[in-house]
Amino acid sequence: ALIIIRYLFFYFRLDNGNTARIGPWGENALRIIGGTDRGRKLNAPDGMHTRPTLDKVRGAIFNVLFDVTGLEVLDMFSGSGAMGFEALSRGAAKAVMIDCDRAAFRVMEQNKRNLSYDERADLRFSDFHSAFYRDECFDIIFLDPPYGKGLIEDALVLIDKLHLKREDGIIVAETGADTDLELPDVGLEIIKEKRYGKTKVLFLQ
Repeated sequence: ALIIIRYLFFYFRLDNGNTARIGPWGENALRIIGGTDRGRKLNAPDGMHTRPTLDKVRGAIFNVLFDVTGLEVLDMFSGSGAMGFEALSRGAAKAVMIDCDRAAFRVMEQNKRNLSYDERADLRFSDFHSAFYRDECFDIIFLDPPYGKGLIEDALVLIDKLHLKREDGIIVAETGADTDLELPDVGLEIIKEKRYGKTKVLFLQ
């Protein structure tokens, strides 16, 4: 017997003329792995210069954070929004998700609609330098920018300058496993370091 399995995807045209694919299955499919929306699918488009955090790494990060109930989180290089939506599923009061890639942002919007999140999911299409309102601050800040461009260091300086992190807040930064992060002089120290394959996760406070 011949069994044919067909996959359903949706295509949209980007501003640069390329097409991106989003769909419930395939190599770019992600899932929320904990909380009220556990098992719900998230999408990421093909051909993007983004690197969604793997489910197992995301799970390990939230195991370290333990409880995000009622906290306000920031995902500064959000991509598909997986970290922010994961936090909301686990009870975070608010997640601000920022990205300046139009394809990433459109998929993030699609994920928000699919999950039926309200204003708790605050999506901002912006460069991270100019994305914030006065006096904003967060309990947890996720940093997972493209590797090797010094963006984590730049983000840490901005976080300090704008006082984006609450006094007892935590910053979670993802880098390549072979990358040595040089912390700027902003009063932070590495309180925990984990390695997962080619990924290194730093917890800063």
